[in-house]
Amino acid sequence: MTSALEPYYPTSQILSEIDSTIAKHDDLVSFMGLMQKCGVDLLPIKWQPALADLGRGGSANVSQALINTQTNYAFKRVFFTDGGTEKSFERLVKEVSILSHPELRNHDSMIQLEAYCCEILEKPERISPVLIFATAPLGDLQSFMLSEEARSLSSNVKLGFCLDIARALSALHGLYILHGDIKPMNALVYEQNGKLSVKLADLGDASICSNEESIVYLPRSRPWFAPEYHHRGFRFLQAKKMDVYSFGLLCFWLLLGNSLLHRSQGSASVDPGLPFTIAALETLKQSNTLQDTAKEFLVGVKDLTLEQQRSLFSLFDLTLAKDPEARPSDFVLILKLLGNDR
Repeated sequence: MTSALEPYYPTSQILSEIDSTIAKHDDLVSFMGLMQKCGVDLLPIKWQPALADLGRGGSANVSQALINTQTNYAFKRVFFTDGGTEKSFERLVKEVSILSHPELRNHDSMIQLEAYCCEILEKPERISPVLIFATAPLGDLQSFMLSEEARSLSSNVKLGFCLDIARALSALHGLYILHGDIKPMNALVYEQNGKLSVKLADLGDASICSNEESIVYLPRSRPWFAPEYHHRGFRFLQAKKMDVYSFGLLCFWLLLGNSLLHRSQGSASVDPGLPFTIAALETLKQSNTLQDTAKEFLVGVKDLTLEQQRSLFSLFDLTLAKDPEARPSDFVLILKLLGNDR
Protein backbone atom coordinates (compact mmCIF):
# COMPACT_ATOMS: atom_id res chain seq x y z
CA MET A 1 0.00 0.00 0.00
CA THR A 2 1.37 3.42 -0.96
CA SER A 3 1.43 6.39 1.40
CA ALA A 4 -1.09 9.17 0.82
CA LEU A 5 1.88 11.54 0.61
CA GLU A 6 3.65 9.45 -2.00
CA PRO A 7 2.44 9.45 -5.63
CA TYR A 8 1.99 5.99 -7.10
CA TYR A 9 3.60 5.46 -10.49
CA PRO A 10 1.82 2.50 -12.13
CA THR A 11 4.58 1.92 -14.69
CA SER A 12 7.51 1.73 -12.27
CA GLN A 13 7.14 -2.03 -11.87
CA ILE A 14 7.58 -2.70 -15.58
CA LEU A 15 10.63 -0.46 -15.94
CA SER A 16 12.91 -3.06 -14.35
CA GLU A 17 11.40 -5.77 -16.59
CA ILE A 18 12.13 -3.65 -19.66
CA ASP A 19 15.69 -2.85 -18.57
CA SER A 20 16.37 -6.50 -17.81
CA THR A 21 15.05 -7.68 -21.18
CA ILE A 22 16.86 -4.98 -23.15
CA ALA A 23 20.13 -5.83 -21.38
CA LYS A 24 19.80 -9.33 -22.86
CA HIS A 25 18.81 -8.08 -26.30
CA ASP A 26 20.44 -11.02 -28.06
CA ASP A 27 18.50 -13.47 -25.90
CA LEU A 28 15.23 -14.48 -27.57
CA VAL A 29 14.34 -16.53 -24.49
CA SER A 30 14.32 -13.36 -22.34
CA PHE A 31 12.00 -11.67 -24.81
CA MET A 32 9.68 -14.69 -24.86
CA GLY A 33 9.67 -14.63 -21.06
CA LEU A 34 8.57 -10.99 -21.12
CA MET A 35 5.82 -11.83 -23.62
CA GLN A 36 4.59 -14.63 -21.37
CA LYS A 37 4.49 -12.27 -18.37
CA CYS A 38 2.57 -9.76 -20.46
CA GLY A 39 0.09 -12.43 -21.55
CA VAL A 40 0.97 -12.17 -25.26
CA ASP A 41 0.61 -15.43 -27.20
CA LEU A 42 3.11 -16.88 -29.68
CA LEU A 43 1.43 -17.79 -32.99
CA PRO A 44 2.99 -20.17 -35.55
CA ILE A 45 2.16 -17.98 -38.57
CA LYS A 46 3.96 -15.89 -41.18
CA TRP A 47 2.94 -12.92 -43.31
CA GLN A 48 2.44 -13.26 -47.05
CA PRO A 49 5.22 -11.57 -49.08
CA ALA A 50 2.78 -11.16 -52.00
CA LEU A 51 0.61 -8.84 -49.91
CA ALA A 52 1.58 -5.19 -49.82
CA ASP A 53 3.42 -3.52 -46.97
CA LEU A 54 1.03 -1.47 -44.86
CA GLY A 55 3.58 1.05 -43.67
CA ARG A 56 7.19 1.73 -42.87
CA GLY A 57 8.67 3.69 -40.01
CA GLY A 58 12.17 4.58 -38.90
CA SER A 59 13.01 1.19 -37.45
CA ALA A 60 10.17 -1.15 -38.43
CA ASN A 61 7.76 -1.90 -41.22
CA VAL A 62 4.30 -3.42 -41.21
CA SER A 63 3.34 -6.33 -43.48
CA GLN A 64 0.17 -8.38 -43.57
CA ALA A 65 -1.20 -11.93 -43.74
CA LEU A 66 -4.58 -13.55 -44.31
CA ILE A 67 -5.17 -16.30 -41.76
CA ASN A 68 -8.68 -17.03 -42.95
CA THR A 69 -11.56 -15.10 -44.49
CA GLN A 70 -12.38 -13.49 -41.15
CA THR A 71 -8.89 -12.56 -39.93
CA ASN A 72 -6.35 -10.15 -41.42
CA TYR A 73 -3.18 -9.58 -39.40
CA ALA A 74 -0.52 -6.89 -39.65
CA PHE A 75 3.06 -7.73 -38.70
CA LYS A 76 5.47 -5.20 -37.25
CA ARG A 77 8.96 -6.33 -38.19
CA VAL A 78 12.08 -4.71 -36.77
CA PHE A 79 14.92 -3.44 -38.94
CA PHE A 80 18.26 -4.67 -37.59
CA THR A 81 21.04 -2.45 -38.90
CA ASP A 82 24.72 -2.27 -38.04
CA GLY A 83 24.98 -0.86 -34.54
CA GLY A 84 21.23 -0.45 -34.25
CA THR A 85 20.23 -3.89 -33.01
CA GLU A 86 19.87 -2.93 -29.36
CA LYS A 87 17.91 0.25 -30.16
CA SER A 88 15.52 -1.66 -32.43
CA PHE A 89 15.03 -4.31 -29.79
CA GLU A 90 14.43 -1.64 -27.14
CA ARG A 91 11.61 -0.13 -29.22
CA LEU A 92 10.01 -3.54 -29.59
CA VAL A 93 10.19 -4.33 -25.86
CA LYS A 94 8.88 -0.89 -24.94
CA GLU A 95 5.88 -1.16 -27.26
CA VAL A 96 4.99 -4.61 -25.91
CA SER A 97 5.27 -3.46 -22.30
CA ILE A 98 3.04 -0.43 -22.86
CA LEU A 99 0.36 -2.13 -24.94
CA SER A 100 0.20 -5.02 -22.47
CA HIS A 101 -0.43 -2.77 -19.47
CA PRO A 102 -3.75 -3.83 -17.85
CA GLU A 103 -5.19 -0.32 -18.24
CA LEU A 104 -4.22 -0.05 -21.92
CA ARG A 105 -4.49 -3.49 -23.51
CA ASN A 106 -8.27 -3.19 -24.05
CA HIS A 107 -8.48 0.59 -24.32
CA ASP A 108 -10.90 1.60 -27.09
CA SER A 109 -8.54 4.27 -28.43
CA MET A 110 -5.28 2.28 -28.36
CA ILE A 111 -4.08 -0.17 -30.99
CA GLN A 112 -4.38 -3.77 -29.74
CA LEU A 113 -1.43 -6.17 -29.68
CA GLU A 114 -2.87 -9.55 -30.70
CA ALA A 115 0.16 -11.87 -30.47
CA TYR A 116 3.70 -12.31 -31.80
CA CYS A 117 5.64 -14.70 -34.02
CA CYS A 118 9.28 -15.13 -35.05
CA GLU A 119 11.18 -14.44 -38.24
CA ILE A 120 14.45 -16.12 -39.24
CA LEU A 121 16.83 -13.49 -40.60
CA GLU A 122 19.79 -14.25 -42.85
CA LYS A 123 21.68 -10.96 -42.42
CA PRO A 124 22.36 -10.60 -39.57
CA GLU A 125 21.82 -14.26 -38.81
CA ARG A 126 19.33 -14.38 -35.95
CA ILE A 127 15.75 -15.12 -34.95
CA SER A 128 13.79 -11.91 -34.62
CA PRO A 129 10.43 -11.44 -32.84
CA VAL A 130 7.59 -9.90 -34.87
CA LEU A 131 4.56 -8.18 -33.32
CA ILE A 132 1.10 -9.06 -34.63
CA PHE A 133 -1.79 -6.59 -34.79
CA ALA A 134 -5.22 -6.65 -36.39
CA THR A 135 -4.99 -4.60 -39.58
CA ALA A 136 -6.66 -1.22 -40.02
CA PRO A 137 -8.15 -1.55 -43.53
CA LEU A 138 -8.68 2.23 -43.77
CA GLY A 139 -5.00 2.90 -43.06
CA ASP A 140 -3.40 5.65 -41.03
CA LEU A 141 -5.10 8.98 -40.42
CA GLN A 142 -2.90 10.92 -42.85
CA SER A 143 -3.61 8.55 -45.75
CA PHE A 144 -7.30 8.29 -44.88
CA MET A 145 -7.83 12.06 -44.81
CA LEU A 146 -6.47 12.22 -48.37
CA SER A 147 -8.98 9.61 -49.57
CA GLU A 148 -12.23 10.22 -51.42
CA GLU A 149 -14.21 8.87 -48.46
CA ALA A 150 -12.82 11.53 -46.13
CA ARG A 151 -13.98 14.45 -48.27
CA SER A 152 -17.55 14.13 -47.04
CA LEU A 153 -16.74 13.71 -43.34
CA SER A 154 -18.65 16.01 -41.01
CA SER A 155 -16.92 18.13 -38.40
CA ASN A 156 -18.55 15.97 -35.72
CA VAL A 157 -16.84 12.86 -37.09
CA LYS A 158 -13.50 14.69 -37.12
CA LEU A 159 -14.15 15.89 -33.56
CA GLY A 160 -14.72 12.24 -32.67
CA PHE A 161 -11.27 11.42 -34.06
CA CYS A 162 -9.73 14.18 -31.91
CA LEU A 163 -11.58 12.84 -28.88
CA ASP A 164 -10.32 9.29 -29.52
CA ILE A 165 -6.71 10.49 -29.58
CA ALA A 166 -7.21 12.69 -26.51
CA ARG A 167 -8.62 9.73 -24.55
CA ALA A 168 -5.62 7.60 -25.50
CA LEU A 169 -3.14 10.30 -24.50
CA SER A 170 -4.97 10.93 -21.24
CA ALA A 171 -4.68 7.22 -20.41
CA LEU A 172 -0.96 7.18 -21.26
CA HIS A 173 -0.16 10.30 -19.25
CA GLY A 174 -2.10 8.92 -16.29
CA LEU A 175 0.37 6.01 -16.27
CA TYR A 176 3.43 8.28 -16.60
CA ILE A 177 3.90 7.32 -20.24
CA LEU A 178 4.63 9.90 -22.96
CA HIS A 179 3.87 9.11 -26.59
CA GLY A 180 6.38 11.67 -27.85
CA ASP A 181 5.60 11.39 -31.59
CA ILE A 182 1.98 12.42 -32.09
CA LYS A 183 1.18 12.84 -35.79
CA PRO A 184 -1.45 11.61 -38.29
CA MET A 185 0.72 8.69 -39.44
CA ASN A 186 0.71 7.32 -35.87
CA ALA A 187 -3.07 7.05 -35.64
CA LEU A 188 -5.04 4.29 -37.40
CA VAL A 189 -8.60 4.54 -38.70
CA TYR A 190 -11.16 1.79 -38.08
CA GLU A 191 -14.80 1.27 -39.02
CA GLN A 192 -17.18 -0.84 -36.95
CA ASN A 193 -20.93 -1.04 -37.46
CA GLY A 194 -20.77 1.97 -39.75
CA LYS A 195 -18.96 4.16 -37.20
CA LEU A 196 -15.45 5.50 -37.77
CA SER A 197 -12.92 5.73 -34.96
CA VAL A 198 -9.20 6.28 -34.47
CA LYS A 199 -6.68 4.36 -32.39
CA LEU A 200 -3.28 5.67 -31.31
CA ALA A 201 -0.36 3.54 -32.54
CA ASP A 202 3.43 3.33 -32.80
CA LEU A 203 4.66 3.46 -29.22
CA GLY A 204 8.25 2.47 -29.94
CA ASP A 205 9.42 6.03 -29.29
CA ALA A 206 7.31 6.44 -26.15
CA SER A 207 8.93 7.23 -22.80
CA ILE A 208 8.05 5.37 -19.60
CA CYS A 209 8.71 7.49 -16.51
CA SER A 210 9.17 6.41 -12.91
CA ASN A 211 8.27 9.81 -11.43
CA GLU A 212 7.64 13.45 -12.31
CA GLU A 213 11.37 14.23 -12.27
CA SER A 214 12.22 11.54 -14.84
CA ILE A 215 14.26 12.87 -17.78
CA VAL A 216 13.11 11.82 -21.26
CA TYR A 217 14.51 12.33 -24.76
CA LEU A 218 11.89 12.89 -27.43
CA PRO A 219 11.91 12.27 -31.20
CA ARG A 220 11.32 15.15 -33.61
CA SER A 221 8.87 14.95 -36.51
CA ARG A 222 8.19 18.02 -38.67
CA PRO A 223 6.10 20.02 -38.06
CA TRP A 224 4.49 18.28 -35.09
CA PHE A 225 7.12 18.96 -32.40
CA ALA A 226 6.60 21.73 -29.81
CA PRO A 227 8.43 25.09 -30.25
CA GLU A 228 10.56 24.53 -27.13
CA TYR A 229 12.00 21.27 -28.49
CA HIS A 230 15.76 20.73 -28.18
CA HIS A 231 17.97 17.64 -28.25
CA ARG A 232 18.56 17.62 -24.50
CA GLY A 233 16.31 15.88 -22.04
CA PHE A 234 12.96 17.08 -20.65
CA ARG A 235 11.34 16.37 -17.31
CA PHE A 236 8.07 14.44 -17.41
CA LEU A 237 5.88 17.49 -16.72
CA GLN A 238 7.62 19.46 -19.49
CA ALA A 239 7.30 16.61 -21.96
CA LYS A 240 3.58 16.20 -21.20
CA LYS A 241 3.00 19.75 -22.40
CA MET A 242 4.90 18.94 -25.58
CA ASP A 243 2.49 16.05 -26.22
CA VAL A 244 -0.35 18.56 -25.66
CA TYR A 245 1.08 20.92 -28.30
CA SER A 246 1.50 18.13 -30.86
CA PHE A 247 -2.07 17.05 -30.18
CA GLY A 248 -3.35 20.61 -30.74
CA LEU A 249 -1.49 20.80 -34.04
CA LEU A 250 -2.97 17.48 -35.14
CA CYS A 251 -6.48 18.74 -34.26
CA PHE A 252 -5.87 21.91 -36.31
CA TRP A 253 -4.80 19.81 -39.31
CA LEU A 254 -7.72 17.42 -38.90
CA LEU A 255 -10.52 19.95 -38.33
CA LEU A 256 -9.30 22.85 -40.45
CA GLY A 257 -7.15 21.20 -43.11
CA ASN A 258 -9.60 21.99 -45.92
CA SER A 259 -9.60 25.69 -45.03
CA LEU A 260 -5.82 25.60 -44.86
CA LEU A 261 -5.65 23.97 -48.28
CA HIS A 262 -7.82 26.64 -49.92
CA ARG A 263 -5.89 29.46 -48.24
CA SER A 264 -2.41 28.19 -49.07
CA GLN A 265 -2.71 26.92 -52.65
CA GLY A 266 -0.15 28.66 -54.80
CA SER A 267 1.81 30.01 -51.83
CA ALA A 268 5.53 30.19 -52.53
CA SER A 269 6.30 29.96 -48.81
CA VAL A 270 5.04 26.38 -48.49
CA ASP A 271 7.77 23.72 -48.26
CA PRO A 272 7.40 21.41 -51.31
CA GLY A 273 9.09 18.60 -49.38
CA LEU A 274 6.04 18.03 -47.15
CA PRO A 275 2.42 17.03 -47.93
CA PHE A 276 0.68 20.29 -48.81
CA THR A 277 -1.57 20.94 -45.80
CA ILE A 278 1.19 19.82 -43.42
CA ALA A 279 3.66 22.18 -45.10
CA ALA A 280 1.14 25.03 -44.80
CA LEU A 281 0.71 24.17 -41.13
CA GLU A 282 4.45 24.48 -40.60
CA THR A 283 4.39 27.92 -42.23
CA LEU A 284 1.73 29.10 -39.77
CA LYS A 285 3.69 27.63 -36.88
CA GLN A 286 6.87 29.45 -37.90
CA SER A 287 5.00 32.76 -38.18
CA ASN A 288 3.31 32.21 -34.77
CA THR A 289 -0.16 32.69 -36.30
CA LEU A 290 -1.70 29.28 -35.59
CA GLN A 291 -4.17 30.44 -32.93
CA ASP A 292 -5.41 33.49 -34.86
CA THR A 293 -5.78 31.46 -38.05
CA ALA A 294 -7.67 28.73 -36.19
CA LYS A 295 -10.21 31.28 -34.93
CA GLU A 296 -10.60 32.75 -38.40
CA PHE A 297 -11.16 29.33 -39.98
CA LEU A 298 -13.54 28.09 -37.26
CA VAL A 299 -16.00 30.91 -37.96
CA GLY A 300 -16.34 29.57 -41.50
CA VAL A 301 -17.05 25.94 -40.52
CA LYS A 302 -20.80 25.79 -41.06
CA ASP A 303 -21.58 22.43 -39.43
CA LEU A 304 -20.25 23.44 -36.00
CA THR A 305 -22.60 24.90 -33.40
CA LEU A 306 -21.73 28.21 -31.74
CA GLU A 307 -20.94 26.30 -28.54
CA GLN A 308 -18.58 23.97 -30.42
CA GLN A 309 -16.83 26.92 -32.06
CA ARG A 310 -16.28 28.59 -28.70
CA SER A 311 -14.94 25.38 -27.20
CA LEU A 312 -12.52 24.96 -30.09
CA PHE A 313 -11.39 28.59 -29.78
CA SER A 314 -10.37 27.70 -26.22
CA LEU A 315 -8.85 24.37 -27.27
CA PHE A 316 -6.50 25.96 -29.78
CA ASP A 317 -5.66 28.88 -27.48
CA LEU A 318 -4.56 26.41 -24.82
CA THR A 319 -2.89 23.63 -26.78
CA LEU A 320 -1.09 25.79 -29.35
CA ALA A 321 0.30 28.33 -26.89
CA LYS A 322 3.94 29.02 -27.75
CA ASP A 323 4.71 29.38 -24.04
CA PRO A 324 4.50 25.87 -22.52
CA GLU A 325 3.48 27.40 -19.17
CA ALA A 326 0.20 28.49 -20.81
CA ARG A 327 -0.67 24.94 -21.90
CA PRO A 328 -2.61 22.50 -19.70
CA SER A 329 -0.55 19.77 -18.08
CA ASP A 330 -3.24 17.11 -18.50
CA PHE A 331 -6.18 16.26 -20.75
CA VAL A 332 -9.03 16.89 -18.29
CA LEU A 333 -9.99 20.29 -19.73
CA ILE A 334 -9.11 19.23 -23.28
CA LEU A 335 -11.53 16.29 -23.08
CA LYS A 336 -14.25 18.59 -21.77
CA LEU A 337 -13.71 21.09 -24.59
CA LEU A 338 -14.01 18.26 -27.12
CA GLY A 339 -17.36 17.22 -25.66
CA ASN A 340 -16.28 14.17 -23.69
CA ASP A 341 -18.95 14.86 -21.06
CA ARG A 342 -21.79 15.13 -23.57
